[in-house]
Amino acid sequence: MTARIKALLFGLLLVGVGLFILLTFGNVTSLQCQRLETSYVVCEKEVQLLGILSTSEETITGVEGAWVDEKYDNEDGHKYRVVLNTSRGDVPLTAYYLSGRGAKEDREDTAAQIKAYVRGEGEKTLEIHQSTLMGGVMGSFLLLVGLSRIFTGAVLGRTSGY
Repeated sequence: MTARIKALLFGLLLVGVGLFILLTFGNVTSLQCQRLETSYVVCEKEVQLLGILSTSEETITGVEGAWVDEKYDNEDGHKYRVVLNTSRGDVPLTAYYLSGRGAKEDREDTAAQIKAYVRGEGEKTLEIHQSTLMGGVMGSFLLLVGLSRIFTGAVLGRTSGY
């Protein structure tokens, strides 16, 4: 296998991994809720790629509360996400779980904000943002490194020194 082909394959691998990480973890989830009646809450959930490009929008009606869903695996340990209780069943705020220092407390605080809002405490509207932009930064970095490797190695033929 020639050095150019190796550079192309390695670059494509980095681009693929970078895109996967970027699209999976580079999201900002926004939740905007309004109290239409004393006990009826409607929320709009929007997911944006890197906080710029809207990838999905969803109207969530009949929000009755929130709770923290916990998942455990041997690799990452305990992971958490917020789930909204609605009149039609549970709706996860994010598709992914977060782990690490402060993840549980952060998710518990978010769930408590939603519960307090549903009980009628606070303003007429509620706005919550959750982001995993660090994943987006890592994905973007790998994507750029992969593209530069493809350009320098496969296109320009510079393969030494890597």
